[in-house]
Amino acid sequence: MELPSAIRPRNNSRPCSTLGHDEEANIHGSLDIRFKLLDGEIHVVKCKLGETIFNIKKTLHDQFHVPFDVVFLLNGSPMMDPLSLNDFPQLNAESLVELQV
Repeated sequence: MELPSAIRPRNNSRPCSTLGHDEEANIHGSLDIRFKLLDGEIHVVKCKLGETIFNIKKTLHDQFHVPFDVVFLLNGSPMMDPLSLNDFPQLNAESLVELQV
């Protein structure tokens, strides 16, 4: 019995990526980001463009004891946890961006 073409597996010659999420994040360029905390304190953190907002929150928590429940704002718009820096087209490897935490 032959499967209909809509559900037949494709012969895709592209190899699948075997890199983990952290390894994939490391293939992107770096970005220095200035984080302005609610108390006015500013910290610069070097991030990979493939890093997720959640991972950056973890870095801020580990280095500066910033709570996880903060909201990152970029030009007044929230940066949601499941997204990465790549999801914000106004960022690039040459940018120095100030985020409000």
